[in-house]
Amino acid sequence: MSAGAEGPCSKGLSHVKTSIQISKTACCVGMVLTHGLFWATTSRGQFLFPVDSVLGELAPYMTWIAFFPLLLPFTAGCIYALSSNENTPSKLESTPFASIFWEACGLVFLGTLMNFLAGGWYALKAWNVLQFIAVALIVIWILLRIGGRWALTIAALAVLLGTDFLRPWLLEHSKADWALILVGDPRDFHSWPILPWLPMMIAGFLIADLTFCAFSRRGIFLLLFIGSALVAISAVTGSLIPEFVPSNFIGPEVMHPRTLRSVGIVGLGFLLLGSAGLAAPYVKLAPRGFVHCFSRGILWIYLLHMIVGSRLARILDKQINPAELTASGHPVFAAAYIFGFLLFLLAFSWAVGWLSIVLLSEKRIEIRLRRAT
Repeated sequence: MSAGAEGPCSKGLSHVKTSIQISKTACCVGMVLTHGLFWATTSRGQFLFPVDSVLGELAPYMTWIAFFPLLLPFTAGCIYALSSNENTPSKLESTPFASIFWEACGLVFLGTLMNFLAGGWYALKAWNVLQFIAVALIVIWILLRIGGRWALTIAALAVLLGTDFLRPWLLEHSKADWALILVGDPRDFHSWPILPWLPMMIAGFLIADLTFCAFSRRGIFLLLFIGSALVAISAVTGSLIPEFVPSNFIGPEVMHPRTLRSVGIVGLGFLLLGSAGLAAPYVKLAPRGFVHCFSRGILWIYLLHMIVGSRLARILDKQINPAELTASGHPVFAAAYIFGFLLFLLAFSWAVGWLSIVLLSEKRIEIRLRRAT
């Protein structure tokens, strides 16, 4: 094949990557909006507004927006299934363990640093999505080396089906950090436990891996059909939408889903990727456009919007309490404050993504480490 020729799978892979970019953007925007709503309407997790108020009645529907950040593990799996080479799938299992290990260490370091800058020493040990992805990445690499895609599939199904039985038993017998990291902390300090989020990341990895060289409208519609079936199973059993708990707005009901709800979240991931796949052939992404800013800058957006957003919310809450404004007969001002806060976070996040492209992706700034001689 000549140097400039396209491989048989390059066009399909290009569409798959575009689909993932669109999916990442949806998850990133949903993440920013979800965190913004959480910071603007709660105090230490407690929903500030009366349940019978307008916002109180709308609050249960806010969980629909929260589904987008819950799909971050799924999209992370998709990302690791593809390489930066336009003509080949990722060979994660052939990547040296040292590379995987140091990448995982970098994610843990950034997540821990973010915890400290956003919440102080108290939040230093909080287990967030970056720590989860770091551990899941190592687990996926090991499973691929042991038994390939079949090992991943069996492990994902075993975790998905066994979490509901293992979680109560383990929490009853151990309160050690490793147990809370594995199954979650009822106090919400470990919001992204390995169980049940590992199957979500594996599902994203496998589905992106399968769609390589098989990108077609028939395949996309099959993906949408399977996703719809999984969501329907979860919805019909009453498991899809988490219960609204005013005393703990984004608590275990949201972050520690049971098996049938996990099935629905995987289905939503299929629907998101499939819908993005339908649009991908018709979308031309600008290098510094909206989609690229939120997808390629997602790591830096996550880190900085968590630090700035949480800190700013604490400052504003002392000056402008939206619940007190509502109680004192000024609900319009309260709504304007919440809306303005969300707009600021979105604009700030877009700016972070744009700068990450200009300074890092376009290599305006390059960091190199040299060993001293």
